[in-house]
Amino acid sequence: MNPRSIFQTEIRPQRTSRAGVEEEMEPSEETQAYLKREFARFLEEQHGNVNYDKAIEELIARDDRRLPIDLNLLRSFDPDLANG
Repeated sequence: MNPRSIFQTEIRPQRTSRAGVEEEMEPSEETQAYLKREFARFLEEQHGNVNYDKAIEELIARDDRRLPIDLNLLRSFDPDLANG
């Protein structure tokens, strides 16, 4: 089974509650694993002058917990990942 097709069909499935309100369902474990792999691949790649490997090293050295991500870079890497 192609992980890409799983991602596209299961990323944000919707269901309608009894009250007629659409509710978001949690993605499957397989979809979550796919998202993690793709995001790790995004962080490993060089994006122009942005180096996330170095940013992560600096984050760890500062004992910080937040990594700013350029959403436009993420969108250009994988639009579905940016929306997931």
